Amino acid sequence: MKRLKNQHFVQYIGSYTTVRSLDLIMTPVADCTLAEYMEELGTTASDSTLQSFFGCLATSIAYLHTNRIKHGCIKPNDILIHRSSVFIADFEDSLDFSDVDVSYIEEGPDPIAPRYASPEIAAMEAPGTPADIWALGCVFLEM
Repeated sequence: MKRLKNQHFVQYIGSYTTVRSLDLIMTPVADCTLAEYMEELGTTASDSTLQSFFGCLATSIAYLHTNRIKHGCIKPNDILIHRSSVFIADFEDSLDFSDVDVSYIEEGPDPIAPRYASPEIAAMEAPGTPADIWALGCVFLEM
C-alpha cells in the first residue's frame, strides 16, 4: 500500500499494534461503501456519480495490474465512497508479483466472496489478474 499512488486507492498513513491486532491508519475516512451507496440509491434511480465510478474503478485496476499487483478481493464492500469519489480498499489479499514471471501463484484460491469468484477460483485453481477483471465485471453488473 505504501508504494501505490493512485487517486482512487486509500492511502496508508501508519500502523500500530495492540495485544490482539495489527491496525492500519488510512485516509480518507469513507462516508460509506459502494454496497451501501447502491442500496441507498435504489434500483430505479439513475445517479451520475455512480456512472463516473466505472472509469475510475477500471483505470485503478489497470494501474494495479500495470504495477504487477493483483488485488484479489474486489467487491462492493471493499470499495469506499468519500465525497462523491470512489476508493479501492482492502488490500489484505493483494499479491505483488513483480518478482515473478506470472500473476498466478500456487498458494491456493483467493478467499473471495462466491458472488464475485471467477471460474478459476470456483474450480479451486490458482487465480491471477484475470480474476480481478471478473470480479470487477460482477461489480459493474451490480452498478
